[in-house]
Amino acid sequence: MEIFENVHLGPTVDLDDLVAKQLENGLLRGRQDGRPADWLVRAWFEPKLSPALRQRLAASIHRGLSHPNLNVVAEAVAALDGCPQMQDSAALNSFAAVDSEDAQDRLTTLFRQLRAQDSRDRGADLLRIILQHATLPSAIRLSRSLALSKEFGRVTLAYLCQDRALLAMSLAWHDGCHDSSDAIQFDKTLNLVSAHRI
Repeated sequence: MEIFENVHLGPTVDLDDLVAKQLENGLLRGRQDGRPADWLVRAWFEPKLSPALRQRLAASIHRGLSHPNLNVVAEAVAALDGCPQMQDSAALNSFAAVDSEDAQDRLTTLFRQLRAQDSRDRGADLLRIILQHATLPSAIRLSRSLALSKEFGRVTLAYLCQDRALLAMSLAWHDGCHDSSDAIQFDKTLNLVSAHRI
């Protein structure tokens, strides 16, 4: 039986339900926990838990990204952002795999909603986490599309550009590229950025 702070986490427990409730309400808290996600992160680091349980717990937190309650989503982002070791590339690529304009619009709307959900910009955090793991063609297309957007272009390019000179050049093009005459040049800049990061 796997237990963390008197809470059973074994194979008979519905971890998706437990994680969603914890992310929403934060009923399980230790003295050092500042937010609901903190308890889950501490549980994930508990050395007595098996690797299989750790994997199940991380998977449940990733599924929290698709929860209808924005508080749950924001806390799932907080958990993944605070614990990069928990991030799963396959799950994040699947989450960001947009195969239609409607799917991309839904994801963009989620980023926007998360920006106002917390004292920190969780929309930008989720976008950065996705960009770190973008390997599927559809996730890469999302990255490129967001880099061209007025709303998320700066956040996207700031992550994609690790080189300061490249970042300055990319942001300069981004800020002035919203008419057709600059779009071709900016696309060349974006290809240069993509060659470095995606």
